[in-house]
Amino acid sequence: MTEFAKKSESAPLLPGPFASLEPFVQDWALPTEKERTESRLRSDFVQIKAFHDAVLPQLDSIFQYLNGFSLDDLPEECRRLLYLTLALAEVAPSIHFYKGEPPTYILDVSRFQRWDIPNMTPAF
Repeated sequence: MTEFAKKSESAPLLPGPFASLEPFVQDWALPTEKERTESRLRSDFVQIKAFHDAVLPQLDSIFQYLNGFSLDDLPEECRRLLYLTLALAEVAPSIHFYKGEPPTYILDVSRFQRWDIPNMTPAF
């Protein structure tokens, strides 16, 4: 049983107004950029577009909701909601620039290595 499945038995995965996004939590509400990138790479365009199309219309409401909390004291369901917005940023180029598969003339994304730079890497 996954961490998210265990949580869903006792508490909601996301704040009530965003319960419709709960089907995306397991694959997209991931705490690190590396995990979100890996999820994007193993998802096909149909899955990415479904996630994008579900979250994007609610983005303003999500930001308004999250602005009611301190980043340092986000409840877990709000933290997952924040991670969904970060995942949306990860998939947006696939939707808006490439319209599906990235062009063949770019570097393989797996060759990029993320560096955590002190004082420049946010810790959520």
